[in-house]
Amino acid sequence: MKRLGVARRQLLLAGLAAPWLCTPAWAFDRVAAGERYRAWLAQFHADIATTLGKVPRGEPVTAADVERWCERSVAPGSRAVQNLAEWLTVARRDGMSRSGGEIVYHGPLRLALRLMTSSIPAGQGGLYPEVSPSKYPDRVLTVWYMHIHAGEHLAPYFENPKRFSPYRLPPDGQLARSAYPFLLFEDGPAGLRFGGFGQEWYGALQYAYDLQFH
Repeated sequence: MKRLGVARRQLLLAGLAAPWLCTPAWAFDRVAAGERYRAWLAQFHADIATTLGKVPRGEPVTAADVERWCERSVAPGSRAVQNLAEWLTVARRDGMSRSGGEIVYHGPLRLALRLMTSSIPAGQGGLYPEVSPSKYPDRVLTVWYMHIHAGEHLAPYFENPKRFSPYRLPPDGQLARSAYPFLLFEDGPAGLRFGGFGQEWYGALQYAYDLQFH
């Protein structure tokens, strides 16, 4: 099975695999991508609500729960599964937000959903290189560069030369690190399924979370 996965990946890189995975990077349609992203986001919200309703109160949300109830919006076995399981568990325990006197602090899940809602597809960075062994050797994740509408709150993060060198949108089809925030999606016949965050996008989430305490 592992050999088949490697072979399939080689075909993808050669542009010989399924048509929904082989659209040339320069043909990335931002309008169409935006519509697909919003449809995915609506499904993601619905799946999260279903998961919270299905898991008994007082019990942690597991990766198996996420894979079962979020199968239409989250790629099974991806890093997104574990991230979501942890955040849903925290949300169940502490609430999506908590009060600290006159200040309301938002948990990571609520902030992540807010940033996702305020994000729009800006470009595509090609296939994401998986460097760790996976039980899903045929999995292919695609880099979606996302523009985050967050006003001036995140400006210091994007302007930090230690984070970005510099902040810029790479050409379509090119994966560049320390350049632009991106999300990872499995893009197949089942549609978009979330696979994880690039460190640049996750850094924006962490910055927004930490900003609440300053």
